[in-house]
Amino acid sequence: MKNSIYKYLSEEIVNDILSKWNEPHRYYHNIDHLNYLLNRISSINDLSDIDKDILIISSYFHDIVYNPKKSNNEEKSIELLNEYTQIPLDIRNKCSLIIKDTSSSEIPTDELSKLFWILDREIINTDIGDLIDYEHKIFKEYQFVPYDIYKKKRIEFLKTVTKRSNHIDHLISYVEKRKPKIGIYAGSFNPYHIGHHDVLKKAEKIFDKVIVAFGNNPDKEKRKINVPSCLEFHQVDEYNGLITDYITHIENTGVDVTLIRGIRNGIDLDYESNQLSFIKDIKLDTKILYIPCDKKYEHISSSAIRNLIKFDESLINKYLP
Repeated sequence: MKNSIYKYLSEEIVNDILSKWNEPHRYYHNIDHLNYLLNRISSINDLSDIDKDILIISSYFHDIVYNPKKSNNEEKSIELLNEYTQIPLDIRNKCSLIIKDTSSSEIPTDELSKLFWILDREIINTDIGDLIDYEHKIFKEYQFVPYDIYKKKRIEFLKTVTKRSNHIDHLISYVEKRKPKIGIYAGSFNPYHIGHHDVLKKAEKIFDKVIVAFGNNPDKEKRKINVPSCLEFHQVDEYNGLITDYITHIENTGVDVTLIRGIRNGIDLDYESNQLSFIKDIKLDTKILYIPCDKKYEHISSSAIRNLIKFDESLINKYLP
């Protein structure tokens, strides 16, 4: 159902705004969160039409720029809001204040801003089941952070809101005791191609998080790792030496680890089975999961792509994610 934002912006512009809310790195700060706010605002009966418009526009723009690696999301969101000059300046100014106040840990003094601040944080007053779901989504948004660092910072944050929720103490206890299931997708990835990315997407449906680990061959000169943009919000590590040592290092951050190996065909499986024997000799408790890529990618290999580069670098673009 259309709401009052369509009084100010065309359907084409609104659809463009909604596309930002559907960005793939969003798990909590996504279209579901936006729809929740819009539904809550529409259910409030004692608001004037203009106040409701301000809250609705603030909903669309308060997280329109969301990069969990940055600390200026609110500022960038306000800048984007003010590019839409079809929205009257006085409304944009009030929305800008609301968006700015969402970054505050204290309840705002402005009444409309206070209302939006409370609605935006209602998740912390839900039951423990919803809070755990919320935690899993936030964890996915910050999956680029090593888990021991994430856990420490997350608990610090949750302790700042304990006075405003009956269940946050239980959520803190959950985070303290949780041991996420982490996949390590390791390889030379020279280069990382669409077959690799197909395996990664499948692994992400199985594990709480997948680390992409670029291995360096000790017999070769250390290369520069080119990390594709599709991995921007993933934890991407380099490791030297034995994969078993790297697995142990990740296990020591407080997670349950499984090594992921992508396979294209029976030849790959035979090779990986042989490698498994060596890995088990070194670290007996290593868990390994083999994931086949889709058949349409089974002909693609990093070595074949490197050979293509020798003839015409433009030929490889369709094989890179």
